[in-house]
Amino acid sequence: MFATSEKLPPPASFRVLKAEFGIVVPGGFRPSTKVPLRNGQGFGWVIQLETSRDAIRWREELRLPAAPQTWQADEASGKHTMSADRRTSILEREARVENGLIYNLWQISPGDPRGRYSMRVMVEDLLVSTFEFDVE
Repeated sequence: MFATSEKLPPPASFRVLKAEFGIVVPGGFRPSTKVPLRNGQGFGWVIQLETSRDAIRWREELRLPAAPQTWQADEASGKHTMSADRRTSILEREARVENGLIYNLWQISPGDPRGRYSMRVMVEDLLVSTFEFDVE
């Protein structure tokens, strides 16, 4: 038996069952890697978890191909910061787990750039999904 001073990380209090990126369509959400460049078009992610917790922390890093014409950090709904080049949004929230689901949605706004976007989603400090999608 060996003694160690290293602490093992605590076991995760959740398990990811499914992670999807998509667009908002009439009647709900449709998985997609293409987001129409149309004002008001909703898009985002939905993650299904197995957990006994009522609420869970998540962090999202959304990287755009170029800085949008208008983009502001909104602190009212959680910690929201932007990179100095205004191409990366970092949003941190604690959300209620509803029927095993957590999610975050965005909307296309005037001045959003076309091109390849990427998004990393962490749950309780663990990277659980990376999405790449095209806004066209």
